[in-house]
Amino acid sequence: MKKAILLMAVVLFSALAMGQTTLTLNDYWIYWMTPQGTVLGGFTIDGNFATRGNVAVGNDLTVAGDMTLGGALGITGDLEVTGDLAVDGATVVLDGSTSVRGISAGFTSLEAPAIRLGVNSSIYMAIAVSDTTGNVAITHTGGTTGNVDWTAAAFGFTGDTTITGDLEVTGTLTVSSGLTWTPPLVVGGSIYHTGATNSSALMVSSNTLAYTDTTAKNLFVLPANAIVTDVVVVVTTACNGDGTHLLSVGVTGATTKWVNALDVKSSTGVFRMGSSGAMPFAGIGTVGATDVTVIGSIPAGGTAGDAGSVTVYIYWYLAP
Repeated sequence: MKKAILLMAVVLFSALAMGQTTLTLNDYWIYWMTPQGTVLGGFTIDGNFATRGNVAVGNDLTVAGDMTLGGALGITGDLEVTGDLAVDGATVVLDGSTSVRGISAGFTSLEAPAIRLGVNSSIYMAIAVSDTTGNVAITHTGGTTGNVDWTAAAFGFTGDTTITGDLEVTGTLTVSSGLTWTPPLVVGGSIYHTGATNSSALMVSSNTLAYTDTTAKNLFVLPANAIVTDVVVVVTTACNGDGTHLLSVGVTGATTKWVNALDVKSSTGVFRMGSSGAMPFAGIGTVGATDVTVIGSIPAGGTAGDAGSVTVYIYWYLAP
């Protein structure tokens, strides 16, 4: 009878092994021992099960009530939990070798809002959800980069979106409602309105030339397929040398493409494309299939003088 009870104890309660070493023969109601008289384990009078060593269970183990483990639990095979699983510890490690999948449905609260995904405990991306506002914050810790790459077909926002850093768009950016942007917006492709025909955002590139820029100066780069719509020259300070000061703006091989010998000595003011022969309409249109560097210069017909400042604006867009 004792052997049968002992076998049942090993099968049903082996996971409760406490590793007790202080129990004596008087502490047990049912027990087993070595031929030498050493107590190996058994049931105490209050119903607890204890053993001095490890217990191996070869078949299924079913525990109908609560189970408390005082030490570490090692599982070499699959673990399936059909009920609730509560883990309370400073660190919870799930090592799935290739992936770890979390599934939840019908939850009402998020009591542990920070989820870390990364290489190790010092290099990771952290996803945190505020339990009061629902805001999601994605931060990066460690390493040299912290990019989040989205490779799915689409990425949609149904509510307001706030971006506090720079946004770089290499493709097409389509905005169907209002967009409020505080930091610089860097766009590598075209920006256009989906509700209009052949519409696109108008850009402007600008730079200044001084009376000392008597030879070609790189002003800015217009992207491939940019379509120039207007050129404006603002003479803020007239050049004061004793000879001529004639502004030219163009590209290598066509240095007067947009401004052809505009007199920037006689007076200050604003000069626009088509206002004179020095501001030709011929510069309107596409710049071609490659990026172009816009250059400008103010050659001095005599001495350069000691004053003179000009700002060149070129307005352009990329067709959708």
